[in-house]
Amino acid sequence: MDLSSNSISNRHDDNNGPLTRPKNVPIDDLVHRKKKKRKYVKREKVEEICKKRYDENALGITFEDITREFSVRKRNAQRTLKHFRMKKVLFTAEDLAKQNVSLKGLKREKPQRYYLMEMKSRVIESRRNNVLKDTTGTTTLETQKIQYLQDWLVKLSDVMLYIHKLQLQTKIDKENYDLLNLDKHGIAKVHKEKIGQTNAPHNVEYQLHTNGTIMIFVSCSENPFRLYEEQDISKIMLFLGRVEDRLKILLSDNRDKVVPSVMDWILKCCDVNKDIEIDEMAELTLHGVQISMAEKAFRAYVKVIADKAYYRAEKSLTPNEPMVQALENIRTNTDLTKDFQFLEGEDSNRETDL
Repeated sequence: MDLSSNSISNRHDDNNGPLTRPKNVPIDDLVHRKKKKRKYVKREKVEEICKKRYDENALGITFEDITREFSVRKRNAQRTLKHFRMKKVLFTAEDLAKQNVSLKGLKREKPQRYYLMEMKSRVIESRRNNVLKDTTGTTTLETQKIQYLQDWLVKLSDVMLYIHKLQLQTKIDKENYDLLNLDKHGIAKVHKEKIGQTNAPHNVEYQLHTNGTIMIFVSCSENPFRLYEEQDISKIMLFLGRVEDRLKILLSDNRDKVVPSVMDWILKCCDVNKDIEIDEMAELTLHGVQISMAEKAFRAYVKVIADKAYYRAEKSLTPNEPMVQALENIRTNTDLTKDFQFLEGEDSNRETDL
């Protein structure tokens, strides 16, 4: 039997019905292809690498660090760094040059190095021999110094007073000397503790001497105690109560009969300070006007705390009084603004770095 093409095209399948003309199927439906997703480098990871790199060798990162850490191509790594630079997360030596700032050891390199913006003050502080570019001579620089100093002195009176570098003294009775566990050569015994908040503990050092004298040194320059209100004194004494407790544990004073009360401890020496936050330009300029008096009582210098720069007015005191009495006298009688008024009239010949 002759079968025409029409009869073939209209032929029915016994089970599935008429045969239809096949359709074009997209290749993606026939072959399972894994689509490549573009890699995005997270800001937190870049910040982490920047900090690690700088802590290791005081250098910034390059595109090579990004390609190695995130397995991305050179072009993508460069694009990532430029993106975070534009977002003010990173900065380069070129950015500082545009601000007329030149730092020793920090210059345009190939490949270009990027530094973390929040570490800018730390980067500047690490290069103490920094200079300002000035095309008009030293007069402009001296004028800028004077202006920064004048602005700083005006703000000084409005800033709260703080206290740090506490040196305390107490003494145990002779009958308890054996608790000191000192050797026969009379060498002082030193014990160190970290006491305070987890994120910024204070370093405390105990020195035990053969005559029963115990010196306690509290280092807290980057986390000073505020000394503005009466409540601040109570907070300081509360902290010192913890220092007293650690000393009791050290001497096995389980019955509170060996270590004198912290209320009777003598504040031998301390530093008081006022800090004013400054920008990187002021930080560079004010490095040249750090003051150290002959008696070492007054100091003014740049202090970097938590990646921020401050110009600190600092004065050393020797109260030699019981703690509460000494703190109250310091709080009510210390006037750093008056003490530092002489800076305004200082000329460059009397300026010395600390």
